[in-house]
Amino acid sequence: WLWYLSADFQFFVIAVVLAPLYKANRFVYMGVVSAFAFACLVLFGYYEVYDLAKKYYYVTYTRGTPYFMGLLMATLMNESTIRRKLVPSFAFQVVGNIVAFCGFIGVVNLMWYNGYLAFKNELPGEHGNRALNASIEAIFCIFMSVTTLLWGSGYGGIIFRFFSHAAFRVPSKLTFSAYIIHLVIIYLIFANRSYIIEHLDLLSYHSSFAGCVFWVMMSAVFVNVFLEAPIGKLNTLLTRGGKKRS
Repeated sequence: WLWYLSADFQFFVIAVVLAPLYKANRFVYMGVVSAFAFACLVLFGYYEVYDLAKKYYYVTYTRGTPYFMGLLMATLMNESTIRRKLVPSFAFQVVGNIVAFCGFIGVVNLMWYNGYLAFKNELPGEHGNRALNASIEAIFCIFMSVTTLLWGSGYGGIIFRFFSHAAFRVPSKLTFSAYIIHLVIIYLIFANRSYIIEHLDLLSYHSSFAGCVFWVMMSAVFVNVFLEAPIGKLNTLLTRGGKKRS
């Protein structure tokens, strides 16, 4: 279940290679990063849900678009001129937060519905399914970009204040562990149950995924306590030791 660490490290290497280009010409850098994001999006839409493990979930390029969109947003947030002209606009704040929040809810339900159709073998035609896959990721990245630009600039409004509440501190620290472990939990719950899922209605299917979210977060506690936190502390000790020796 370390598949995402491999993908994340590959993206990190690409980002480091592109870093000198950012200093040389930021517009060229943004163009290259955008090309990477679009290429990954096309590859993501090329494969069908049926190729879940080998061609749809594990491979690096299906995870590339959100990462490269993140690089673009970091660049935009670093451009004070863009932030000064765009972000303080009241209309942009209100519309951006409302549309992005509603969009996230819609995209999550669309992803669930796509999986629901896959389990019931009722997916649209080959081209329709590929277009749906690519559209889901593209829409998610757009909404996430708007949210990042607004919240990162301090204009998240009431939604930002709600999710900044102390009650969300613990779950926020579990997100990376949850992302690493979630596929294992999903496989454990749904393995050998396709004959049951085929007969579930949409509401029951959503409820089953709510159960998956609960067990993923519970498992993430274990991963965080026994793996992520100790490794992080060990890395800190090794880094401090290296600085003292130097």
